[in-house]
Amino acid sequence: MRRPGTVTAALAVGALFVAGCSSGAGGDRATATTAGGVTTTLPLSVTGGVDLRRLVVTEAPAGYDLLASPPFGAVDLDRLLQQFSDAPAADRVVLEDAGFKGGYTRGWLRDTPPSFLGVFVFEFADEEGARTARDGFAAQNVAKKDAGRFAVDTIADAIGESYSQQTGTDPPERVHQVTFVRGPRLYQVSGQFSDAAATTADTISFAETEDRIAG
Repeated sequence: MRRPGTVTAALAVGALFVAGCSSGAGGDRATATTAGGVTTTLPLSVTGGVDLRRLVVTEAPAGYDLLASPPFGAVDLDRLLQQFSDAPAADRVVLEDAGFKGGYTRGWLRDTPPSFLGVFVFEFADEEGARTARDGFAAQNVAKKDAGRFAVDTIADAIGESYSQQTGTDPPERVHQVTFVRGPRLYQVSGQFSDAAATTADTISFAETEDRIAG
C-alpha cells in the first residue's frame, strides 16, 4: 500500500491504493494524467452515457479534506491499474473478465485523528459483471489480507470487510470496506484509520450516504 499524505489509503475492492495524493478541489474536472510517457485525458463521463461523478457522494463528514484529481476523478482501466492497483496483472484479469467500462472515485483525508474515507464506482457491461468483480475482489482480500466480515444490515446486498495493514515502520492501520452492487455498477466505500481499535460505524454511515445517491 502507498500513502496519500500521512494516511495509507486502501481504496477499492481488492488491493487498490492511493499514491502521492494532495488535498484540494478538482475531482470533478476532466483530467489529464501522464504515466509511462503517455498522457491520457479523461472526460467527465467515462462510460458514454452515465456521468459517474454524479453517482459518487460529494462531501465527507466534517473535518475531512477532499483529495485532488489526479489521481482521483475519472478512471479508465489503464489509469485505474497504474494509479490504484498493487497487483495490476491480477486486477486486470478480474476487471476485464467482468466487462469493466469505466470508473470514478473521490477520497478525503482527516488529520486528527489520521483517517481516510474513499468511494469508488465501477461500471460494467451488466449486473452480472459487477457481481463477478465484487466476488473476485472479495476472494483476493481473503487470500492476501485475511479479511474478516462484518454485518451491514442497513444496506441491501452489502459485503463488509475488515483487516489490519502494516505500512513500513508505522503502527498497523485498520481498514473497513463496504461493497454493494446496483445494476451494472459496483460501489465500494473504504474507511482507513490509524487507530487499530476503530469501529466500523463511520465507514458504514458513509456507505449509507453513498447508497442513497446510488439509488
